[in-house]
Amino acid sequence: IKEAKRIAPDKYAWKVEFMGKKASWKAVITESTKPKRYAWQSFTGLYNAGSWTLEPRGDGTVIAFRMEYRMPISLLDILTAPFIKPLLNKMSEDLIGRVKRELEKDQ
Repeated sequence: IKEAKRIAPDKYAWKVEFMGKKASWKAVITESTKPKRYAWQSFTGLYNAGSWTLEPRGDGTVIAFRMEYRMPISLLDILTAPFIKPLLNKMSEDLIGRVKRELEKDQ
């Protein structure tokens, strides 16, 4: 993730780069129930939508993360398909880190 910038109270602009390929999109927050649930959907650029939900359990918290996306079909996309899962894992880790930092600021 190169940049995640708030452009309006409920909108963000994202820029990512993976294996030299850049992508960007703007997304709107579709649900925000602090600190339990957050959901978004892109409205320009690379299509993606997703959510995370926090559920207290025992001495910790279970994080459920869901994301869907549509890549434009090209030879490069076909060749990079095996690397998409690690990219999404990295993005998930980055996003979870951001969520953790935001929640810790509110305490």
